[in-house]
Formats: sequence, structure tokens, C-alpha cells
Amino acid sequence: MPDLNKEGPKKIKVLYVFAALPVGGAEELLYNQVAGLDKNLFTPLVCVISEKGPIGELIEKLGIPVIPLHRMKSNRFDWKIIRDIYRIIKRENIDLVHTQLYDGNKYGRLAAFLAKVPGIVSSYLNVYSRRRIKYHLINWALSFTNHRIIACSQAVKESAVHYDRISPDKFVVIYNCIDPSKFKRDSDTLKIREKFGVRPDDFLLGVIARLEEQKGHIYLLEALGQLIPKYPRIKCLVIGDGKLRHSLEKKTEQMGLSSSILFVGTQKPTTPILNILDLFLLPSLWEGLSLAMLEAMAMGTPVLATAVGGAAEIIRSGENGILIPPRDVAGLVSSIQDAIMNPSKYLAMGGKGKETFYQNFTKAHHITMLQNLYLEILGVPQTSLPGIKK
Repeated sequence: MPDLNKEGPKKIKVLYVFAALPVGGAEELLYNQVAGLDKNLFTPLVCVISEKGPIGELIEKLGIPVIPLHRMKSNRFDWKIIRDIYRIIKRENIDLVHTQLYDGNKYGRLAAFLAKVPGIVSSYLNVYSRRRIKYHLINWALSFTNHRIIACSQAVKESAVHYDRISPDKFVVIYNCIDPSKFKRDSDTLKIREKFGVRPDDFLLGVIARLEEQKGHIYLLEALGQLIPKYPRIKCLVIGDGKLRHSLEKKTEQMGLSSSILFVGTQKPTTPILNILDLFLLPSLWEGLSLAMLEAMAMGTPVLATAVGGAAEIIRSGENGILIPPRDVAGLVSSIQDAIMNPSKYLAMGGKGKETFYQNFTKAHHITMLQNLYLEILGVPQTSLPGIKK
């Protein structure tokens, strides 16, 4: 157990293990975690199995070391990755290893277990969409190395308990977070709309998500195919990239909707876009907990989401957002039409969504729970530490 006595406090060294650090929700969550830790108590380090990536570079600007291993050149299992992480743990005298996502969890847990690290924590950030025997066996076996596993929603916990056969007692639910200071409305909406070719009187929809099957874009396109002929002032911004971009753009072109459905790629920061949306959409087929949805709620932008994963736990349909079943084209059509016809109703829901966010999903709330978990695992009395709340 780290010695945190008053005579000579030793900071707790936490090593975060990630496979890669591109721009993405899980990676931004990591940024918030390492940035938000109380540096009087914790010293964070990051090990990235492949390359630093843009988020890794941002973390380095905080003065936090990011150690790239330059590995994972193929999909084959690589024992050298375990060796390299093991050496970092020993060299840096790491007290706790926090692994995230599948490859980070796989290699990081094995290395931490072999190095006999006092604390091993892993984060699970998504639900299973189908049975995957190899993944279930690996996660089940490696769960025995964990002191605790963080699930980003109750749905993620239940999915892992069901598919991986992990004891529910191993889990703690800590919802994802964002930094609310970055998500404040400004008045320059006309200029931002003009940038994307959107008129002031257009009804602007937006979806921020990877262009992958999981995110359900195809069902949104089908709904818009029914809506736009009836409401030609609808515009939709599709923000993000992925392997389905070409096929989705091609379908949009075939539908004759290329002037109304705009694929604008990855946009950072997202605040200016959320600031101009009349309605935020999340048509996912399965989900852990979408950070983009939390960002929309932080901005007070009305949210229409499918009732999957964390969204179903957070949104009370008709009160702080709208929930519909996944793959429900008719539900998308009727809900978007309702938003067009009843703007004040949806504006009020956006306000309630903002209240929900500030009550449960701020960075400060997440960091407090995370730090308390670390201290609990390491057996450090939290009540004796200034600034740490039980």
C-alpha cells in the first residue's frame, strides 16, 4: 500500500494502458481522467501499445508522460507487448494499472498480474452485439486478475456478466463524463451554419458517431428519405468517419438527398456544431454510453436516441429527451416530425437534459468516483485525505 503519511507522502503511480490514441470517445475519456486526477495524490502515466496518436500528444502537453511501444503491427498475439509493459511497471514502480478497451485490457492485465501490481482496474465501455466465444473466454480468464472492473453503464455491466460470466460483484458502474467547461453556448450560430451551407430557417439535425454498423446511420437515411420531401428545409450534418462512409454517401446520392444530408467528416471541437443543432440524433443499434450524447445534453441540445445501453438509463423519454427502439425508421420519422412541429417542447426537453447532465455526468463527479475507487483498492483511508469525498 502506498505510504501517504504527512511526513513523507508518496504519490500513487497509476499506469493507463491503451492500444491506440486516435480521436474518439474512449480516448477523450482517458484525457479527462488523467487531466482531472488530483496531482497531489496521483502521478499518472500512459502506455500506448501502438503510436501516440493525437490524444497522446494532447496528454503530453499536460506534462503527463506517454510511452508508445510501437507494436501491434499485426493481429497476432505478441508476448513482447507484455514484456514491454512489465518493464515499464517495474521501472516506474507502478502502484495501480488501469487498462481500457479490448487490447489494452488483454495485454495490460497480463503484464500487471505478472508484475504483481497492487491494484489492477479495467474499463469496459461497450455492450456485446452478439456472442463472441473467444472474447468471452479471454475476458472471463483475465477478470480473475482484476481487483475491480469499471462498467460505463449498467447495461455494459449486465452484458459482461451475461456473456463473459464474470461475477457482478467484480463490477462498479462509473458513468462516462465530459468537461462541461468546454460546452457552453455562444451567439455566433449564423456564421457557423453558413460554414456548412445551412440557412437560418433550416431545421438542422446532427449525428456525431463513427460511420460503422453499430451507429445505425442507415436507418436515419431511410427516415430522412421519407421526411425531406415533405419538409424540404431539413438539413442533417453527419459528423464522423469510418468504413461505411463511402456506402452511406453513395446511398444518399442515390436518394437524391446530397444537398440535404451533409457528410462533413470528423469535426473537433464539436461545441460549435452542437451549438447550431435543433436536434441531436443517436440511432445506435447497440451502445455503451455515448460521449457525444452527453455533450449534446451538456449544451442543452434536445436528444433523440435509441433505447440501447446507457441512453436507456439516462433519458426519461418525453422529459429530458426522446427514446425510440433501434432500427425503428417509423419512430425516427414521427419523432423528428414532432420536433419540427413542436420546437418549444423539445427546447424544454433540452433544458431538462442539461440538468440531468450536471447532476450526474460532469468530469468532477467522475473523477471523484474514480479516485475513491483507486484508494479503496489500495487500502488507503479516504477520510484522512483532503479533497477526497467518500
